This record gives sequence, C-alpha cells and structure tokens, in this order.
Amino acid sequence: MPHAPACTETDNFYYKEKKLSFTKLEDVYKRSLQAAKKKKPLTFHWRGGYFTKEIIQEIVDEIRKVASEKNLTAMISMNYAQAIVRVHFESPYLQEELLMQGANEGEKYEGE
Repeated sequence: MPHAPACTETDNFYYKEKKLSFTKLEDVYKRSLQAAKKKKPLTFHWRGGYFTKEIIQEIVDEIRKVASEKNLTAMISMNYAQAIVRVHFESPYLQEELLMQGANEGEKYEGE
C-alpha cells in the first residue's frame, strides 16, 4: 500500500474546528459527562499547557469522576506525543484500562 501524501494544509486544525481541543479541565469533565450519557466515545486534543504526567493525571481524574458518577468504567487511550485522548465508558464490571500510544503507533508501512 502506498504512503499517504503529505498534508500541505496548514491553516486548519481538526480538533479545534470540531470544538474538541480543550484548554481547561472543566471542559474535559463536561464533554466526558456528555459522552457517558450518550454512551459514545470522546476523542479530544489537550492544548491547555504541556502534556505532563501531572496534567495527564488531572485529566484521568476528571474522567474517573464522570465514570464514578455514572457507575461506569472509563477506558482511556492516549497518544502522548500528540496530546490526544480517547475515552469511552463501559459496563461497571470491566476493569479500568489506560493505554498510552506513541505517534503513529500501529500504522503499517510497505516493507514492514
């Protein structure tokens, strides 16, 4: 399979245009609450400062708070390099999962 062409568009930012680029923890909480109520996954970009261990822990705490309030289990995936977080809420009987990924992890290229 050939490689995808390089993106030459520099004026658009998907997460910001879709209002999925958060700068405040309260945004993480509110949008996670909506996702839990609708039983839909939430994927967002963090741009509220450096994506440090402390910030990651605060984001996870907000998501866990929502899961606890809704009696659900949070399944969280993070792409650390790009500060992207994906969460979906499952049955309360599943064990919580946090998955950290590198940039472009899982992509296969010709010759691999």
